[in-house]
Amino acid sequence: MRPYVSISGLSQAWHGQTLRQHVVKPEHHTHNLALGVLTSDMMLNDGQNDHPNRYPRIRNHRQIFGQARAGVYDVVHFYTPNMSRVGAQLQRYMRESEHFPHAFQVNVAWPGLQDLSHFRDFYRQYAEEKQSRRLEVRLILQLGRDALDLVRKAPGERIAGGHLVSQLTPYIESGVIDAVLYDSSGGRGKDLDIDEAGYCLGHIRRAFGSNVVIGVAGGLTVENFYRLQPLIEEFPGLSVDVESGVRNAQDELIVEKAVEFANQAFSILCPPLL
Repeated sequence: MRPYVSISGLSQAWHGQTLRQHVVKPEHHTHNLALGVLTSDMMLNDGQNDHPNRYPRIRNHRQIFGQARAGVYDVVHFYTPNMSRVGAQLQRYMRESEHFPHAFQVNVAWPGLQDLSHFRDFYRQYAEEKQSRRLEVRLILQLGRDALDLVRKAPGERIAGGHLVSQLTPYIESGVIDAVLYDSSGGRGKDLDIDEAGYCLGHIRRAFGSNVVIGVAGGLTVENFYRLQPLIEEFPGLSVDVESGVRNAQDELIVEKAVEFANQAFSILCPPLL
């Protein structure tokens, strides 16, 4: 999986169309553009969400992602409080959406390894059955607030780097997880803790090298992207994800702001070759 610049929380077909048309990736780009659509176990049951402008109906996802295009990832961000049934719910999503996304971001604190492994097998089998050209799925593990709290030395204290690595090791060494996203905000717009993010990513990069893509999210905007510079310099190939930072007071995606963010990110993350 390549590093990526992700715009998450798309809810209309024209959102994806505009981003694909107006985000300009440098010729030598090292990152893909990722279009993120949010869903959950509640949406599988056709329920309502507290953020209707971020959680579109599953039947509309294919139109939001639109026509496949080189250099663009379709990513479904999936949340469920039922950690024991993540794989089964992802399988249900596949059948209901009739779409084969490039990747799923699993927004669950330390989901079952075997569950995710079985889902990867299902994806390939289902793709072959439906004669999809996309046979392999990528999985992104979100290190959200709950996941991070479970690897702290004590509540409210610093994360234990060794514990974090030991938790991640089976996911990464088995090849089940392709990317890890540090995201203590979880779409709430909370500012990224640069020091803690760097501490966590440093342990991950030293332990696993290039075997896993690493990224950050949390309160990012066009105006504060400069805060990432220390992380960008320390971790080449860093992925970034924005959600709340490109929305208005009505929680609607500001597509022009999302385009601006993505173009800025690509220009910084993929500087011109000397």
